[in-house]
Amino acid sequence: MVLSTALFDKPAFKNLIVNGLVLAEDGKKMSKRLKNYPDPMDVVTKYGADALRLYLINSPVVRADPLRFKESGVLDVVKDLFLPWYNALRFMSLNASRWANVTGTPFIADANKMLASTNAMDRWVVASLQGLIKFVRQEMEAYRLYTVVPRLVEFINDLTNWYVRLNRGRLKGDDGVEDSASALSTLHSVLLSLCSLMAPFTPFLTELQYQHLRSFMKTTSTDPTVVGSAESIHFTNIPDYNTNLLNEELETRVRAMMTAIELGRAARDRRVISLKTPVRNVTIIHPDAGLLKHLESLQDYISDELNALSVHFTTKEEEWATFTVAPNMALLGKRLGKDLKAAQAEIAAWTPEQIRSYMQTRKATLKTGNFECTGDDIKISRQVRKEITGRYECLVDESPHVLTNTLLLVAVDTLQHEVTQAMGAAREIANRVQKLRKHGGCQVGDKVCISYSIAPLSPVEWEDYVAGRAAKQSNQGGDDEDDAPASNTKSSSSSSTLATSTTPIVELSNGLVLNVVKNQPLELGNEITTIVRTVMDGTATEVPSRAAAKQAANNRVQWLQNTIINHYDLIRKTTRMPFLPDTPSLRPKTSSVTVASSKEMISGCLVTLTITRECIRFNPSEAAWNKVFNNDSNLITLIRNALVTRNPSVLATAGASIPVTVEKGVTVNVPLTTDADLIYFSPETILCSNTNAGETLRTLVATELNNKELVERLRTAVAPFA
Repeated sequence: MVLSTALFDKPAFKNLIVNGLVLAEDGKKMSKRLKNYPDPMDVVTKYGADALRLYLINSPVVRADPLRFKESGVLDVVKDLFLPWYNALRFMSLNASRWANVTGTPFIADANKMLASTNAMDRWVVASLQGLIKFVRQEMEAYRLYTVVPRLVEFINDLTNWYVRLNRGRLKGDDGVEDSASALSTLHSVLLSLCSLMAPFTPFLTELQYQHLRSFMKTTSTDPTVVGSAESIHFTNIPDYNTNLLNEELETRVRAMMTAIELGRAARDRRVISLKTPVRNVTIIHPDAGLLKHLESLQDYISDELNALSVHFTTKEEEWATFTVAPNMALLGKRLGKDLKAAQAEIAAWTPEQIRSYMQTRKATLKTGNFECTGDDIKISRQVRKEITGRYECLVDESPHVLTNTLLLVAVDTLQHEVTQAMGAAREIANRVQKLRKHGGCQVGDKVCISYSIAPLSPVEWEDYVAGRAAKQSNQGGDDEDDAPASNTKSSSSSSTLATSTTPIVELSNGLVLNVVKNQPLELGNEITTIVRTVMDGTATEVPSRAAAKQAANNRVQWLQNTIINHYDLIRKTTRMPFLPDTPSLRPKTSSVTVASSKEMISGCLVTLTITRECIRFNPSEAAWNKVFNNDSNLITLIRNALVTRNPSVLATAGASIPVTVEKGVTVNVPLTTDADLIYFSPETILCSNTNAGETLRTLVATELNNKELVERLRTAVAPFA
């Protein structure tokens, strides 16, 4: 520095980056003698170099501040960032394969479909990405590394928690193959650009993702630095942003939608209403009609995320809340002096229009001394009207909306009806089925059948169930893990409660509304088995608990059976499979194999769920095993174990096939394939699974022997094994 100044009269550098000290978790310097830090190589081995790198880059160290190194912080990077990010790639890949199976052609990402998409969320995520690229370029050129990584992390969270979550149905093809192709192309393009932006910070993970994303691209370019044709993501440049795709207004609209959803989730959580149980209505209140119009265009996303049967929008804040205005004494006391009392009276007499005007403009001129008030000179608070706090849970965003400088108010109708309770039970059943599919190792495309049977709880079990519901309703900590709303922790800290009533309310089918006493259970209709219940007029009724429990448990079975019948389409749509009662006439055929089964309590009933698959069984002899694997006992053991666990990696390395004798002198080689739609295994049996298993085998034989007559003989030959 001295020499540079003396010789050239300027600094020796254009930009200077200074790092802070990395301290041990206890705040002391890392010391080999004290051994107060984990071995760096152990951290890299457990969590990966990328996780450690990003943990350090996204810390106070890059701002020249000290950092207390915590190994748990590296784990959080993997858990909270890398896994959701990688799962977004897996989800795209999975649904690209689904799209290919439906259309019969491989999925190829098309940037033109992304640009032509009219879906608001597609346009939002593209606009956000372009804004991110612009920000990263500007900040990196200015060497402000400490601002870049937090913004990248924020975008990844928005992509995984919002875009992918809100567009699951579209990505799966629920709205048709064309819309699915647009959503998949959009997600592919965003993930590809994100790889380029994150490559300097997480080189290994981005390279892995890039190589996978390349398989969905078709490029004619031979330029080794162009994305797609480049052999590595690190050979490419950071992309340029497209000014035509920037859309700050749309970003603001979607951000307002996110706020409304977070407030709605928090409101449901306060009343301990599971997200699986629908609510009748969600009302969004804001004085700006323009903002509400924008939110109304995103109404479908709001209703789906909050599981609301309807969403209403209104500018009439006065119907939901009252306002209190007062001068900020700390700011105006000295400035107004003797005029303070007169100003206080004038402010207190403001009309709702004057209050709303100040909330929007943050400016007002007082008649008292012609004084100009701005910003926080005047304190405005709002309280939910007492007459609605019993039925509605209302939450308000603490941070005023960036465009209107006004608070967003969300009111959730917590009045539960038998219809909403039934829909919640149907979604609960669908949820348990999906968990059972996962437990059974089913793949997304597996064609399976689910059968069920329902039995009542014993009187003692019923009373325990009712007591558990009562404890859950009186618990302010929220629902159990399975029913907990999937809200970010941010939503809890970014909202303030206006109504704190937690008394559960239920409307019965006869129109009677019960206000159940705290710590007393809540049931529906004639299933109420509480010893004491309070009706709206304050009268109390005693109900014999043990006798009522037995009757209520039996009634509950009938109620759940009717729920399944009435909401069969909802269960079928969610599980994507037939859902059949386990009766002798409909019980799975002997040609079926049980994939998974469970018995658990759902909505106060014992429900037995069984997942089965149609199959054709073949029993290869020991001689056949020895012939295929050349009497290699170790390899035979390896293959048999693989068949038990259905381990694709072991099967793939084996690359063998099993000879099956169709008839005397005729043998067909059945390959050991990893295709989950084709086969299931057990140690002694090969199960060619799928309802079309017979056709699959016939096709196999026809392809190998080109003999139609043999195909027909095979149809008969496999029957004895079924």
